[in-house]
Amino acid sequence: MFNADKHRKLLERIATSMPLTEVEDYLGAGRVNARVLYEHGFIEPLVSAKALGVGDHAFAGDDLDDFLRRLQEGAEEVDAIAPPIFKIVDAARRANRSTAEVVSAILDNRLSWKGRLRTERGFAAIVVDLREVNEVLKDAKFDALPF
Repeated sequence: MFNADKHRKLLERIATSMPLTEVEDYLGAGRVNARVLYEHGFIEPLVSAKALGVGDHAFAGDDLDDFLRRLQEGAEEVDAIAPPIFKIVDAARRANRSTAEVVSAILDNRLSWKGRLRTERGFAAIVVDLREVNEVLKDAKFDALPF
């Protein structure tokens, strides 16, 4: 006999799970960035489509909430941005880096400052200082060139 009380937490997580196509909106990340976050291991499915042989992964809402909490933790609330402050995706593009590299720097606390736009939500609300992104993510192999 299945003991629902014993497995209540897991059942709740399954009940609030969603496919990657819904994660996009839930995180405020858009299709491309949701896929980047998944492919680089920042978010992990509760149920893997490959493991079960089904069509979609299932991501638990509380895991996604935890990711957003970690991403936003310590962020300064800001009303607007202007250079050198940019959203994650824009900072990555301007620094010639991947979004995943900037997210990793944020989650690893390698950036001393991050902000959160009051007018946005989730992933899209996080902003960083491009100067600091360039410094933290500079490529050592280019620094070693003799000219």
